Amino acid sequence: MKEVYTQKELDIVLKILARSQTTAPVEISFGYVDSSNICRNGIVLKNAAPAIIEMLIKEKCLLSLTAQGVHVTIL
Repeated sequence: MKEVYTQKELDIVLKILARSQTTAPVEISFGYVDSSNICRNGIVLKNAAPAIIEMLIKEKCLLSLTAQGVHVTIL
C-alpha cells in the first residue's frame, strides 16, 4: 500500500477543484476499500459532471468505473 499521494495526484485534485467552480458539484473520495477489505489510497469520483470526466481524459488519466465510483489512475 502506498503511503502518500504523488505530486501528480495532488495536481489532478487541484485541477478537479478548479474545474468544479464552473460545473455541478463534485463528490470525491480519497481512498477506498478493495475486494480483500484492505484500505487503499486513491482518487474515486462518486459524482461528477461530464466536464470533469472530459478534463481527466485530456490529462491522460485512466478512468475505471466500479461499484464504488470512477477510480482515477494518473499515468
